[in-house]
Amino acid sequence: MDKYNILFLCSANSARSIIGEVLANTHISRKFVGYSAGASTEPSLNPLAIEIADDIGYPIETLKSKHYSEFTSYESVKMDFIITVCDTSIFSIEPYWPGNPIIAQWRFTDPALVTGSIEVRRRAFNNIKIELQRRLDILASLPKSSLNFEQLQIMDFR
Repeated sequence: MDKYNILFLCSANSARSIIGEVLANTHISRKFVGYSAGASTEPSLNPLAIEIADDIGYPIETLKSKHYSEFTSYESVKMDFIITVCDTSIFSIEPYWPGNPIIAQWRFTDPALVTGSIEVRRRAFNNIKIELQRRLDILASLPKSSLNFEQLQIMDFR
């Protein structure tokens, strides 16, 4: 079975992209090897993203905030898919990605900006988890040969 390397990108690599990495690596299809990175890094990950990873049973000690430049050299792991999960563009100029990956943007509002009770904030993080899971389920069901930038970008995942 083919496995696809998928890189989730976000501004700080502390919440949405971390959740994407965890979900890809634990996807029931076992089709993905998930990675995450950001345009900047944070000294610590968002505790609610860590909580989701821990609830799934993911080894949280392996998670850390990484800069996207770790994935742009010829020696880097070659990606099949690069998915930006921010609700805004994080690059003024798109970096070079080795291996000619399919690139798309799945826009999600930053759950770390949600205020209110812990339950309200947890719900925001869980909504991101549910939507990312749904999109990964669809992506896993499709042959990679049938996908291209436009399909990945505009596909109605709901």
